[in-house]
Amino acid sequence: MKSERVYKKGLSVSPVLRGSFRALFSFETVFILFLFAGRYKGAPYLAWVPIDITALLGVLSVLVGVWVVARRGFALYRPSIRLVGLAIALVVFVIFSLVWTPGHVYAREKVFNIALVLWSLIGAAIVIAPDVRRVKRFIVVLFVFALCVVMLSGCTVLFNSSSAWFGVDIENVWGDSYQGVGLMAQFAAIIAYTYSLFERKELQRLVLTIVFFGLLAFLLVVGCRGTLILTVVTIAGVPLLLTTHFIGRKVFIRKRFLVRPVCMVVGLMLMIFLLINAGAQLPTVDRLRVLLDPSGGSSVAVRIQYQKAAFNMWLGSPLWGNGVGSFSLLLGHGDTAGGPHNLILDLLNDVGLIGLLLFVMVAAYALRLLGPIRSASSSRLHAVILLLFISVMVADLTFMGELSGERDLFAFLGLMAFSPIALAENSRRSLA
Repeated sequence: MKSERVYKKGLSVSPVLRGSFRALFSFETVFILFLFAGRYKGAPYLAWVPIDITALLGVLSVLVGVWVVARRGFALYRPSIRLVGLAIALVVFVIFSLVWTPGHVYAREKVFNIALVLWSLIGAAIVIAPDVRRVKRFIVVLFVFALCVVMLSGCTVLFNSSSAWFGVDIENVWGDSYQGVGLMAQFAAIIAYTYSLFERKELQRLVLTIVFFGLLAFLLVVGCRGTLILTVVTIAGVPLLLTTHFIGRKVFIRKRFLVRPVCMVVGLMLMIFLLINAGAQLPTVDRLRVLLDPSGGSSVAVRIQYQKAAFNMWLGSPLWGNGVGSFSLLLGHGDTAGGPHNLILDLLNDVGLIGLLLFVMVAAYALRLLGPIRSASSSRLHAVILLLFISVMVADLTFMGELSGERDLFAFLGLMAFSPIALAENSRRSLA
């Protein structure tokens, strides 16, 4: 009997291993590697790859995605198709703006990158969203990938340098800026925090909370002041929207959505206090102090200058913009990459009010598919997708954001088609 129990316990491990194997060799893993190829493709140990890694993974993810859809009998679903159709309309108009743009080299490069952005939404909406299991796997794979980026970066800096935290060492590890690594820490922190809100088992909740504070500590020492601010605002402010829970006509206030954000912020303040008292170097805190200066620091001043310039450029052609990739040329910097560090201004300058309206239609329809905010109070998938989208969108409106680099934003928009309400409609109106 004892050996039989041991045998049964041994069998119970196999589903975990099988699930891990499926996740490792899944479309979601290839898709994540494609979405965030910019985070690692510049690493020195990948210099031997003869072609662009983003393009390679893009082609590979398309092939795997077609295979997944083929296994479903090419059954496509109306809400996902509508969402993709709106995104295609936006991209087609961007391509059409090549007719009047003054740019040549960067304009075509930007159009190619925007095509990759379009595939980000198509892959998420058509391949992942119709299967809730794939949505869950996507979130888990993103969490694991982000943790790997953070841990490898942090460990390399710790073992190779005792003082240079800000930027240089991170770039040597991944070939990416400290902001890129900080973005991955932000995603992992939001996922850990959101899942801890819905987790009922104390041990899992404790582990997620520890991981969350570890990621905040990483953001404190890596110099990402904007990313840290967005993470704290997202985890402290947005969950207040999730406090109201509806069951029939009754309304309940979910206390944990009110109490835990406060605890998280208090814990962050306490952690900063303890680290400073221990003599730890916190470049992020030092950069936050710069914001107290009236100018806000050199980087903030440059962003404000670029945004004012982009707004004035848009006024010259408000309806259809100045054409894709025109910002640097009109600014006098030549036919090179560049943008106003603001997604809305980037759209207005390139494709005017028409392009901005098309983007708003894409985002509005995706949010409609996701359902009302009150749905997020009872579903951690709703909540985590909503919070990830909000964190990226706020970043795009403040200190970063260019349509050609919005693969993550459009992937989160595509995932919103997973809503059970939308899937119920899909199942009734499937297309062969």
